[in-house]
Amino acid sequence: MNYRLHFDKPIGKIEPLAKAIAELGRSIEQGPSDAVPDYAFEHIPELEWVYWNGREYPDAKWRVTQSYAVPSLALPRIEKTIAEKTELAKKYRPCDAYWLLMVVNFWNPASDQDISWPDGVTVHAGAFERIFLYRTHFVPIEVLTWR
Repeated sequence: MNYRLHFDKPIGKIEPLAKAIAELGRSIEQGPSDAVPDYAFEHIPELEWVYWNGREYPDAKWRVTQSYAVPSLALPRIEKTIAEKTELAKKYRPCDAYWLLMVVNFWNPASDQDISWPDGVTVHAGAFERIFLYRTHFVPIEVLTWR
């Protein structure tokens, strides 16, 4: 079982946390290898993410490993960029439709984020008929259309 602790939830006492994690492991050990749903460990607030791999490795032992959490799409930043580009579009040569391509560059740590658009969330598209989000190297272009 792999897990990631919340950095903003300090560990009060180690023993109860260790027991809760061990009990969680016992409760999922017969299940398929996969990410464990949040509701299965919601009673352990120190845990942010859990993955169960039922395969036994010859050198199985506890290890500390490094993990990275990629932030979610920064919606206020998207809205601000659309507003700025809409102002610039007023100076563009007139045409039938304007499209905006926004690139999230995975090489730039300041840009590294998940580009999945949240369900039910809309933003004002400004001057643009279509807005495309593209995360270099990994993800196909996500097309966001508000009209």
